[in-house]
Amino acid sequence: MDLKRIAEKSLHEMVSENWKSIPEDLLSYLRREGGGNPADNPVAVAIALIKIGISPERAAALLDWKRFEDFCLKGFQMSGVDAIKGVKFSFNQRRYEIDILGALGELILSVDCKMWSKGSSSKIYKLKKAAVKQLERTKSLSGAFKIEDIKGIEIEEGESLIIPAIVTWLDFSDRILHGIPIIPLYMLPSFLDEIWKLLDDISYLKTNYRIKIKR
Repeated sequence: MDLKRIAEKSLHEMVSENWKSIPEDLLSYLRREGGGNPADNPVAVAIALIKIGISPERAAALLDWKRFEDFCLKGFQMSGVDAIKGVKFSFNQRRYEIDILGALGELILSVDCKMWSKGSSSKIYKLKKAAVKQLERTKSLSGAFKIEDIKGIEIEEGESLIIPAIVTWLDFSDRILHGIPIIPLYMLPSFLDEIWKLLDDISYLKTNYRIKIKR
């Protein structure tokens, strides 16, 4: 039996943290990929599972919401995006935080990560509210760049387009809400490949300065 099939049969045990029940072949693979005990690094386990063909949304079942942000961050970085997590700033006497800020050339992605399960209309309502809030949060970020230094960010001459977005665990079918792209985690690479073609359909903020992520 190949590792993918073993992992599919063992996913429930991994989610339940019943590592003693995981076949040794799979454990050895996870140790090699993660560089240590799989129980100590669920993000590394989730990434290792994707490498052998487990879908991102199934692999994300191993993660809580905070680890889901780490998982999304790795997803952006593995797709060639310069990205950082937890960007904090102030604007108009309010404190804000952007889950992930990513730079792909002149395109800047201001991302809110939502680890919600698929389901009821109330979740869609919450997603619509989250889209509106992310747009407002991103507008405040754009204003804050002009008046304060933000950790992990450099401002240079040039231009950038800041795109507010939401990354979700599962596919909610609605891909754009209030102009905000809703990106199922498994579709992140294809979204990044197509992003320039989407600019006519999504909201973005144009700046008269270039935003870069500090390395």
